[in-house]
Amino acid sequence: DSRDGNLGRGTNADTQMVLTVKRDSGEIRLASVYRDTLLMSNVAEGKCRKINSSYAEGGPEQAVTALNENLDLDIMDYVSFSWSAAADAVNLLGGIDMDITKAEYAYINSFITETVERTGIPSVHLTGPGLTHLDGVQAVAYCRLRLMDTDMQRTERQRKVLSAVMKKLPAALVTNPNGLINGLFPNLTTNLTQTECLRLSLMGGKLLTYDIVQESIPLEGTYSSVTIRGMDVLQVDFDRNRAYLQEQLYGKKTQ
Repeated sequence: DSRDGNLGRGTNADTQMVLTVKRDSGEIRLASVYRDTLLMSNVAEGKCRKINSSYAEGGPEQAVTALNENLDLDIMDYVSFSWSAAADAVNLLGGIDMDITKAEYAYINSFITETVERTGIPSVHLTGPGLTHLDGVQAVAYCRLRLMDTDMQRTERQRKVLSAVMKKLPAALVTNPNGLINGLFPNLTTNLTQTECLRLSLMGGKLLTYDIVQESIPLEGTYSSVTIRGMDVLQVDFDRNRAYLQEQLYGKKTQ
């Protein structure tokens, strides 16, 4: 949720996604973690808060630790990106197609206006619902929508956009991998070097031709909405979600 370009502590991470790639099969799995999930957000100090506040308190490193420790994951690398980076990525790829519902259209133009004001990237309002070719700012606005429904639907929209972007990446990675990476690096932070990103991009042309399996956690029926210390949070059955993620992300069955 970086409105001023800050990518470190002090900014809530309203979007958390865990991505795994099975190099032997090329299969890609993408799982959203709902922002209101209550967990041990600061493992070192034993503090429990929402997962998005973990990033705000300790930056991407603390957020990765929280996800690993609470969900028994093995995340080693991270990439955090601002609204500007997301908009630039979509624009560099020539835009994406998305089906806009009437409910989404009722709100999206106000989000487009705010995103233009915050990023300085030009765009225009949509003229109606239906299948629409979105530019970068419009795609970011679409990802931010949740006033008409919930964060669950918002994460689904985010995965739709990311999947659409990933499907257009192979051609861009073949024709101009350096241009794509150099264009995005100023507005993201990662523990990968630019050289490592370029190396990964060389694999991307093949890997991104496979279908992307999309998940979200906590699973339906494994959480309850409660209010704790004035915060609306999701109280989660972590055992069931850990077992699910181990199988879905890593192919491991647990007892």
